[in-house]
Amino acid sequence: LAYEGFGMKPRLAEAAASARLALTGRPRAEHGLLISKLLYQKLGGHQKGENAHRRLIAKLGRMRIVKLRTRVLLAGADE
Repeated sequence: LAYEGFGMKPRLAEAAASARLALTGRPRAEHGLLISKLLYQKLGGHQKGENAHRRLIAKLGRMRIVKLRTRVLLAGADE
């Protein structure tokens, strides 16, 4: 995960995001999620209400989440 910008603030945000993922094993909504249609339907899909994305990720469980080795640049993101 990379944040657009120069200086310490974007680099600290990147480090915090990496540490959060390492500790919790759960990505944030803006990190993106690839999931098969069958599994998505089995989990009940995207429910209505606040924090629906967090509930979906929690249903997946830590063992099903794999971090892909790719570089993503979030433009204008502030932590």
